Amino acid sequence: MNLKQKIVGAAGAVSSVLMTGVVMAQTSGGAADLTAAVTGELSDGKAQLYVIGGAVLTLVAVVALIRHMRRAAN
Repeated sequence: MNLKQKIVGAAGAVSSVLMTGVVMAQTSGGAADLTAAVTGELSDGKAQLYVIGGAVLTLVAVVALIRHMRRAAN
C-alpha cells in the first residue's frame, strides 16, 4: 500500500467515524462516544505518521551513507 492509498484510507476512516459520531450525537448521550471515536482515530493517524516519518528518515540515512561511501571510495 503506497502513501496515497494510506492517506485516502485514513481520510475515509475519519469521515466514516465522524458520520457515525454525528448520528450517535443526535441520539441520546452520543457526545462521549463521538469524542472517543475521534480521539481513537486521531491516535491511529498519529501512529501511521510516525511510521511513515521513520521510514523516510531511514531512507534518507541510507542514501546519505551510500553517497558517503562513494565519495570515500574516490
